[in-house]
Amino acid sequence: MRTPKVSSVSAEPQLMANRVEWEPLGFSTPLDHYRVEGHSGSGWTLLGKTIFPFFLHDRLDPQGEKWKYRVIVVDAAGNTSGPSRPVRAASLRSATTGTKLAALGEFDLRASEFQFAPQGYKKIAEAYPDGEISIGADATAEDVPYLLPGPKDKWGGKKSYTLHWDFDVADKDISRANTVLALWVIDTTKLGGTLELKVNDFTTSLELPQGGTAGSKNDDAHTATALKPAAFEIPLPDGTLAPGHNTLTATLAEGAWLAWDAVGFFTV
Repeated sequence: MRTPKVSSVSAEPQLMANRVEWEPLGFSTPLDHYRVEGHSGSGWTLLGKTIFPFFLHDRLDPQGEKWKYRVIVVDAAGNTSGPSRPVRAASLRSATTGTKLAALGEFDLRASEFQFAPQGYKKIAEAYPDGEISIGADATAEDVPYLLPGPKDKWGGKKSYTLHWDFDVADKDISRANTVLALWVIDTTKLGGTLELKVNDFTTSLELPQGGTAGSKNDDAHTATALKPAAFEIPLPDGTLAPGHNTLTATLAEGAWLAWDAVGFFTV
């Protein structure tokens, strides 16, 4: 009996990623796994294997990438189906490709430039016993701990930590520009969390996804590892930033640590 193909394959563009989904096979076909293959102009290549009816193709170029995808079924006996109908998707361009106004760190899926990286997380509570991390306009990533602890972190004192960043914007026309807050992390914990943000008078919050809980001891998510990076890019209302002095406050109000990749402001 021929192994059936999957159907209803679709691909959704996301920020530096494409999410591929398909209709799962029924129980009449004992499944071993699905093979997800991609094509970007140089032939089909294996991207990953999964038992779930979806696959996230992430860590794509911030400029955006165009891909074709197809799915192949491998059953419990090792038989393979024919490939599914190919689908196309182009990942979304990151705001970090725009004009940088101010930033801490490099948007490169690495945290090596941050303070105490890659494994010195126990030093954070000693250096910031009140949970307040305050830096000025001349600060760099070396002045910021690579983890921002949360109330579920016993080693951090079971309290929320806050980053206060005072930064300057030189553009006198910034109040009329399309500005974006880009916040990338290389990993979070399996507990996730809530990050409360305030940019001058603008407030919002982010729900952190469940991560790999590996970024406390590994500072490189550039290649496929146990780390699960995430990127958030928030368009700011007109007039949020002003020429001269500005302030970002980030508080991990719920959950456990996040591991920084970079945070910054861009015009797009």
